[in-house]
Amino acid sequence: MEDTFGHRKIFAAVVFCLSLLWVVYSIFFSSGITALSEGTFVTTQEPVFHKPTTKGTFYSIAFQFIKPFGKQYSMEGRVLKYTDYKSVLNDIKAFDTLRIKISNDEIYQLTAKGKNYVNLAAVLKEEMQNYRFFIFFRIMICIAILPSLFFKKRPTFWHSGFEFEFRFSYLFLAIMAIGIGTYIYINGDSFLTGFQPD
Repeated sequence: MEDTFGHRKIFAAVVFCLSLLWVVYSIFFSSGITALSEGTFVTTQEPVFHKPTTKGTFYSIAFQFIKPFGKQYSMEGRVLKYTDYKSVLNDIKAFDTLRIKISNDEIYQLTAKGKNYVNLAAVLKEEMQNYRFFIFFRIMICIAILPSLFFKKRPTFWHSGFEFEFRFSYLFLAIMAIGIGTYIYINGDSFLTGFQPD
């Protein structure tokens, strides 16, 4: 039993170190702000609305442009959540000129015929909220794992004449649940929800 606890402690220590490194990197070396490039593009066809078909797929709107030929850009996730998607699908036609801001082939802002279809400020705000939540999540992992690292073997306790082993997994789950529950209670959970069509 002690060997099993020792192996689990090594695994916990590795997870603790990786999580701590991720937190340090996120706080000191990453801003969490998406870098956007801007350009003007001409569509080759009307935008296509894709619905989830299999597990792991999401709602998205795909765009094809004359240049670069054959390359597809899309709107999805939190961007689509703050997009007037019905107007995008109704208004934009083939050979329309669009002014867009993109990051990694994903459209963050779209302007056509003088109309802006995306609330970029809301997108970036939610992106930062999501970024901060995952920093907090990693910090909570470190806090929840830390107590187990102070023991060389699994502690036991006596109750009603019987000896029981203390399960750090229960403590881990309790700390995570309390921490995340408190965070969501204070900050809300809207930043965790995705796009849902009307």
